Amino acid sequence: MKNRIALALMGLLSAISITQGRDDDSTSEAQSPSVVLVYSKDGGNSMSGLCQDEGQNTLCNLTEVKIIPPDTKSADEAERKLLQELKQGPDKAKREFAKVAAEMKEHAGKIRADPNLGPKRRRYFEKMLAAAEAQDLRRWAHVSVEQDRHTCHIWSNQFDLAFHRIGPRKWVTDAVPVGPCRIVEVWEMTAADKEAHTR
Repeated sequence: MKNRIALALMGLLSAISITQGRDDDSTSEAQSPSVVLVYSKDGGNSMSGLCQDEGQNTLCNLTEVKIIPPDTKSADEAERKLLQELKQGPDKAKREFAKVAAEMKEHAGKIRADPNLGPKRRRYFEKMLAAAEAQDLRRWAHVSVEQDRHTCHIWSNQFDLAFHRIGPRKWVTDAVPVGPCRIVEVWEMTAADKEAHTR
């Protein structure tokens, strides 16, 4: 598998590699990048890091960040399963609703007065309380997973890569199997943009 840090990464990403040097010349040898920034066009993925030369290699410490959009399909499935469970024992569910509603009302004043509680959490609490008081199985199931339909998750990974030069404006990593599955990943970094100055 080859990963490219260049003007296009897998056809979706753009990148900026920042170095210091003299005037740009596509035929001359580019200086090794000192800063790398790669980002997707929609802003959902990014990779950034610092690089430095050590001997024949350019070592880069990189951080990859992915913004994972809400999984609405899983939320819909969770709502369906919860509603199905509640309908299997409606009398038991109503007794539990009465108990939950009483407990929520007991703490409602404290929760509503909490300055650390944001507007979304406040709305969530009020909707859950209303559903419990009404003993509305369908509304309770819907509200229980409503946040999942509007919540993004952030995934982050930090790792090091050692590049070696294979051309005037290109560097690659060694094709070495890593991890328990022995996956081979080859990262390629090119200095094809105007910000990658030459020596």
